Amino acid sequence: MDESVIGKFLWIEMEPDKSAVVFAPRRGEILAIWEEPQMREWGLVRLEPPASMSLPVPRRLHHIVLGYTRSDPQIITQVFRAGYAWAEVLRLRGLHAPVRGPIGADRLRRLGFAKVFPWPKPTPVEFKEMVRRANAT
Repeated sequence: MDESVIGKFLWIEMEPDKSAVVFAPRRGEILAIWEEPQMREWGLVRLEPPASMSLPVPRRLHHIVLGYTRSDPQIITQVFRAGYAWAEVLRLRGLHAPVRGPIGADRLRRLGFAKVFPWPKPTPVEFKEMVRRANAT
């Protein structure tokens, strides 16, 4: 687990084909990260500005959790090394203030998958260069 990513910003783009809930691409700040014994790494992210959800009831989505499997090299720090990563996006139930540390599975609801980029999102030329450098190492 790399604590140096806390406080960094991400650009999150929901994948409409793989997601039950889709919101416009937006910036998010990493507030906390933690690991679980089941080879999972999680990141609590605050969305700026909050996303709107209309189902099942209208609400604002202030925080999301990005989930990564640690057996997959696309952990949270991979976003900043390789230029992007795929992440599972989950909604927190009943959260009005950020938490530090593990959140039980009963408080998480799956929204879908998203491509996650570092902020500011790289241009196509910068993105190709980042991928080339990541593949070279």
